[in-house]
Amino acid sequence: MAAAKNASNRPSLSTLSAIATITTEELKHAREDRSCIMAGVVYLEVLSGLGFEGAYPLTVKPQVFNPAYAERQRTRALPSSEEDREEWSAAGCKFVAVGHGEGRPDAWAGHLVAVVPDVDSGKALVVDLTIPQANVPKWGIELRPLAFLARADFLSGAAEFKVPVNGSLAVYMAFPDDRSFERTPVWVKTSKRRTIVRGILKRVDWERLG
Repeated sequence: MAAAKNASNRPSLSTLSAIATITTEELKHAREDRSCIMAGVVYLEVLSGLGFEGAYPLTVKPQVFNPAYAERQRTRALPSSEEDREEWSAAGCKFVAVGHGEGRPDAWAGHLVAVVPDVDSGKALVVDLTIPQANVPKWGIELRPLAFLARADFLSGAAEFKVPVNGSLAVYMAFPDDRSFERTPVWVKTSKRRTIVRGILKRVDWERLG
Protein backbone atom coordinates (compact mmCIF):
# COMPACT_ATOMS: atom_id res chain seq x y z
CA MET A 1 0.00 0.00 0.00
CA ALA A 2 1.32 3.44 -0.88
CA ALA A 3 2.37 5.52 2.09
CA ALA A 4 0.14 8.38 3.07
CA LYS A 5 1.92 11.62 3.85
CA ASN A 6 1.10 13.76 6.83
CA ALA A 7 1.02 17.54 6.64
CA SER A 8 4.67 17.99 7.62
CA ASN A 9 5.79 14.78 5.88
CA ARG A 10 7.44 13.65 9.11
CA PRO A 11 6.97 10.13 10.46
CA SER A 12 5.85 9.69 14.06
CA LEU A 13 8.02 7.88 16.61
CA SER A 14 5.58 4.96 16.60
CA THR A 15 5.81 4.69 12.83
CA LEU A 16 9.61 4.81 12.88
CA SER A 17 9.66 2.13 15.58
CA ALA A 18 7.32 -0.15 13.64
CA ILE A 19 9.41 0.23 10.49
CA ALA A 20 12.56 -0.54 12.49
CA THR A 21 11.01 -3.74 13.83
CA ILE A 22 10.01 -4.93 10.37
CA THR A 23 13.43 -3.98 8.99
CA THR A 24 15.21 -5.95 11.73
CA GLU A 25 13.10 -9.02 11.02
CA GLU A 26 13.75 -8.85 7.27
CA LEU A 27 17.48 -8.33 7.82
CA LYS A 28 17.57 -11.46 9.98
CA HIS A 29 15.71 -13.39 7.30
CA ALA A 30 18.32 -12.24 4.76
CA ARG A 31 21.18 -13.02 7.21
CA GLU A 32 22.29 -9.39 7.13
CA ASP A 33 21.41 -8.44 10.70
CA ARG A 34 25.09 -8.05 11.67
CA SER A 35 25.96 -5.64 8.86
CA CYS A 36 25.56 -2.10 10.11
CA ILE A 37 26.00 -0.67 6.61
CA MET A 38 23.34 -2.93 5.12
CA ALA A 39 20.96 -2.22 8.00
CA GLY A 40 21.50 1.53 7.85
CA VAL A 41 21.04 1.93 4.11
CA VAL A 42 18.04 -0.43 4.03
CA TYR A 43 16.28 1.54 6.76
CA LEU A 44 16.99 4.81 4.94
CA GLU A 45 15.77 3.49 1.61
CA VAL A 46 12.58 2.16 3.22
CA LEU A 47 11.87 5.62 4.65
CA SER A 48 12.50 7.15 1.25
CA GLY A 49 10.22 4.58 -0.37
CA LEU A 50 7.47 5.61 2.04
CA GLY A 51 7.85 9.26 1.06
CA PHE A 52 9.95 10.42 4.01
CA GLU A 53 13.04 12.29 2.87
CA GLY A 54 15.85 13.90 4.85
CA ALA A 55 17.08 10.92 6.87
CA TYR A 56 20.79 10.23 6.49
CA PRO A 57 23.60 7.81 7.48
CA LEU A 58 26.02 8.68 10.26
CA THR A 59 29.32 7.08 11.24
CA VAL A 60 29.61 6.40 14.96
CA LYS A 61 32.02 4.51 17.19
CA PRO A 62 30.25 3.13 20.25
CA GLN A 63 31.73 1.52 23.31
CA VAL A 64 29.53 -0.79 25.35
CA PHE A 65 30.34 -1.18 29.05
CA ASN A 66 28.98 -4.18 30.91
CA PRO A 67 26.84 -3.78 34.05
CA ALA A 68 29.80 -4.18 36.43
CA TYR A 69 31.75 -1.48 34.57
CA ALA A 70 28.74 0.83 34.32
CA GLU A 71 28.05 0.51 38.03
CA ARG A 72 31.65 1.03 39.11
CA GLN A 73 32.21 4.14 37.00
CA ARG A 74 29.33 5.87 38.79
CA THR A 75 31.38 6.22 41.96
CA ARG A 76 35.00 5.90 40.80
CA ALA A 77 37.21 7.66 38.29
CA LEU A 78 37.76 5.75 35.07
CA PRO A 79 40.97 3.67 34.96
CA SER A 80 43.90 5.68 33.66
CA SER A 81 46.79 3.27 34.04
CA GLU A 82 47.47 -0.32 33.11
CA GLU A 83 47.36 -1.24 36.79
CA ASP A 84 43.94 0.38 37.14
CA ARG A 85 42.65 -1.39 34.05
CA GLU A 86 43.83 -4.75 35.36
CA GLU A 87 42.10 -4.08 38.69
CA TRP A 88 38.82 -3.19 36.96
CA SER A 89 39.05 -6.23 34.71
CA ALA A 90 39.66 -8.50 37.72
CA ALA A 91 36.50 -7.01 39.26
CA GLY A 92 34.52 -8.10 36.21
CA CYS A 93 34.49 -4.74 34.43
CA LYS A 94 34.47 -5.39 30.68
CA PHE A 95 33.66 -3.42 27.56
CA VAL A 96 33.30 -3.89 23.81
CA ALA A 97 34.46 -1.28 21.28
CA VAL A 98 32.46 -1.36 18.05
CA GLY A 99 33.94 0.03 14.84
CA HIS A 100 37.25 1.10 16.36
CA GLY A 101 40.69 0.39 14.96
CA GLU A 102 42.18 0.70 11.49
CA GLY A 103 39.88 -1.70 9.67
CA ARG A 104 40.70 -4.36 7.08
CA PRO A 105 39.77 -4.94 3.44
CA ASP A 106 36.88 -7.15 4.66
CA ALA A 107 35.93 -5.06 7.70
CA TRP A 108 35.09 -1.37 7.74
CA ALA A 109 36.49 0.64 10.68
CA GLY A 110 33.27 2.23 11.85
CA HIS A 111 29.66 1.63 12.77
CA LEU A 112 26.75 3.02 10.77
CA VAL A 113 23.44 4.30 12.12
CA ALA A 114 20.49 6.06 10.51
CA VAL A 115 19.43 9.55 11.60
CA VAL A 116 15.92 10.91 11.17
CA PRO A 117 16.08 14.66 11.86
CA ASP A 118 13.61 16.82 13.77
CA VAL A 119 11.43 14.03 15.11
CA ASP A 120 10.65 15.46 18.55
CA SER A 121 11.21 19.04 19.77
CA GLY A 122 14.07 19.56 17.35
CA LYS A 123 15.81 16.33 18.33
CA ALA A 124 16.74 13.64 15.83
CA LEU A 125 16.05 9.94 16.15
CA VAL A 126 19.18 7.80 15.88
CA VAL A 127 18.42 4.23 14.83
CA ASP A 128 21.00 1.49 15.42
CA LEU A 129 19.63 -1.89 14.37
CA THR A 130 22.89 -3.85 14.64
CA ILE A 131 24.32 -2.87 18.03
CA PRO A 132 23.40 -6.38 19.33
CA GLN A 133 26.57 -7.52 17.55
CA ALA A 134 28.33 -6.22 20.69
CA ASN A 135 26.51 -8.70 22.92
CA VAL A 136 28.64 -10.81 25.25
CA PRO A 137 26.19 -12.61 27.54
CA LYS A 138 28.90 -13.99 29.83
CA TRP A 139 29.86 -10.37 30.60
CA GLY A 140 26.24 -9.38 31.07
CA ILE A 141 26.10 -7.37 27.83
CA GLU A 142 22.73 -8.13 26.25
CA LEU A 143 21.57 -5.37 23.93
CA ARG A 144 18.60 -4.97 21.62
CA PRO A 145 18.36 -2.75 18.53
CA LEU A 146 18.40 0.83 19.76
CA ALA A 147 16.69 4.07 18.85
CA PHE A 148 17.29 7.25 20.84
CA LEU A 149 16.60 10.95 20.54
CA ALA A 150 19.76 13.05 20.28
CA ARG A 151 20.62 16.73 20.09
CA ALA A 152 22.68 18.55 17.49
CA ASP A 153 25.83 18.51 19.64
CA PHE A 154 25.98 14.71 19.37
CA LEU A 155 25.20 14.66 15.65
CA SER A 156 27.97 17.19 14.98
CA GLY A 157 30.52 15.09 16.88
CA ALA A 158 30.90 17.65 19.67
CA ALA A 159 29.49 15.48 22.46
CA GLU A 160 29.07 11.81 23.26
CA PHE A 161 25.71 10.21 23.96
CA LYS A 162 25.07 7.59 26.64
CA VAL A 163 22.34 4.97 26.38
CA PRO A 164 21.66 2.65 29.36
CA VAL A 165 20.50 -0.81 28.21
CA ASN A 166 19.77 -3.76 30.51
CA GLY A 167 22.30 -2.53 33.07
CA SER A 168 25.01 -1.97 30.46
CA LEU A 169 25.96 1.44 29.10
CA ALA A 170 26.42 2.18 25.39
CA VAL A 171 28.47 5.33 24.81
CA TYR A 172 28.30 6.72 21.27
CA MET A 173 30.57 9.23 19.57
CA ALA A 174 29.66 10.53 16.10
CA PHE A 175 32.02 11.21 13.20
CA PRO A 176 29.89 13.11 10.67
CA ASP A 177 32.78 13.80 8.28
CA ASP A 178 33.63 10.11 7.92
CA ARG A 179 31.93 8.92 4.71
CA SER A 180 34.31 6.02 4.13
CA PHE A 181 31.39 3.58 4.29
CA GLU A 182 30.47 4.78 0.80
CA ARG A 183 33.51 2.91 -0.56
CA THR A 184 32.57 -0.46 0.93
CA PRO A 185 31.16 -3.26 -1.26
CA VAL A 186 28.02 -3.45 0.87
CA TRP A 187 27.23 0.19 0.10
CA VAL A 188 28.26 0.10 -3.56
CA LYS A 189 26.50 -3.13 -4.54
CA THR A 190 22.76 -2.49 -4.48
CA SER A 191 21.04 -5.65 -5.73
CA LYS A 192 20.66 -7.48 -2.41
CA ARG A 193 19.58 -4.45 -0.42
CA ARG A 194 16.98 -3.53 -3.04
CA THR A 195 15.49 -7.00 -2.66
CA ILE A 196 15.33 -6.55 1.13
CA VAL A 197 13.81 -3.07 0.78
CA ARG A 198 11.11 -4.36 -1.56
CA GLY A 199 10.22 -7.08 0.94
CA ILE A 200 9.90 -4.56 3.76
CA LEU A 201 7.76 -2.19 1.73
CA LYS A 202 5.41 -5.06 0.88
CA ARG A 203 4.96 -5.71 4.61
CA VAL A 204 4.29 -2.13 5.56
CA ASP A 205 0.57 -1.55 5.96
CA TRP A 206 0.42 2.22 6.20
CA GLU A 207 -3.03 2.32 7.77
CA ARG A 208 -1.80 -0.02 10.51
CA LEU A 209 1.41 1.98 11.11
CA GLY A 210 -0.58 5.20 11.29
